[in-house]
Amino acid sequence: MNIAILGWGSLIWDKRDLPIVGDWQAGGPVLPIEFSRVSGDGRLTLVIDEQNGADVTTRYARSERVNLSEAVASLQKRENNPPKERIGFVNLVSNTE
Repeated sequence: MNIAILGWGSLIWDKRDLPIVGDWQAGGPVLPIEFSRVSGDGRLTLVIDEQNGADVTTRYARSERVNLSEAVASLQKRENNPPKERIGFVNLVSNTE
């Protein structure tokens, strides 16, 4: 299974140990992004915000993981372990989200 990770903000310039193949690519979907969340360490964070967000063209990269659960876990680790319910996905094979 090929898994794409969408990125914006610090994820693009600081992927840390997020396992991706190659570099971030331009041309991801346009999403409403805004500084609408305060992170655990007090930083203002860019998130999808359907009410206040501005349209931003995201980037994408292919995950090194071939299992969706493992890809979500890798992103959780990079984002300092938010609940997995806060990491969205669309599975085109099983038609789930």
